[in-house]
Amino acid sequence: METQYYVFLLTLPMLVIGAKVKTTPNPNTYVEEAIQIFNTIFHKYDLNVPPRKNFPDPLWLGVNVHVSHVTSLNLIEQSLESTIDLELTWDDNRLGWYPQNVYEIAVNKDTIWVPDISIDNAIDVPALIDDPRVVIKHEGRMYWHRRFKIKTSCVTNATALTDDCEIVIGSNLLNDRVVDFKMNDSSCDPSQAVTSHELRIDDVTVEKRGRGDG
Repeated sequence: METQYYVFLLTLPMLVIGAKVKTTPNPNTYVEEAIQIFNTIFHKYDLNVPPRKNFPDPLWLGVNVHVSHVTSLNLIEQSLESTIDLELTWDDNRLGWYPQNVYEIAVNKDTIWVPDISIDNAIDVPALIDDPRVVIKHEGRMYWHRRFKIKTSCVTNATALTDDCEIVIGSNLLNDRVVDFKMNDSSCDPSQAVTSHELRIDDVTVEKRGRGDG
């Protein structure tokens, strides 16, 4: 898209002559800046070291969970099958830069430090459906979206009209002295998530279980 600038020149009293100047963004400038960003921010970057800017405070990990589909609630097995979208955000100041044209980049998760996340009350190994690259904003904010199909334990009561099913987010390798969670949001669109007439969703909540919990 062309960027237009208008320059007005006053040459004689009561006479204004307008000159229109057109400029076209140079795609090579964008590519060169992106290459320079990669070369700079990954120089001596160690993906094995958690980004703890305010040590000894833990790294805060933002967690958003959206239940996109509920497949079944098995009253005999005491389990819930569902598909969830998990969005993780955190800050890694080692991967920030001053932007001119490039305000974000995307990288494979294997090239940067990413948090170890688990579904603590999963019965089976979660099936990863979608795992796109991690988006890095110029201020060092990381965005990682993942979609899982999971089966979680859900203790139900055969005589109850409603039951609560939890999705418990945890970490197997890191404790809350290194990484702690901010459960930012949980959501579910019942009209889209449930296709069975035998199920009805009134609400969805997401809980982080502490290490001392059972």
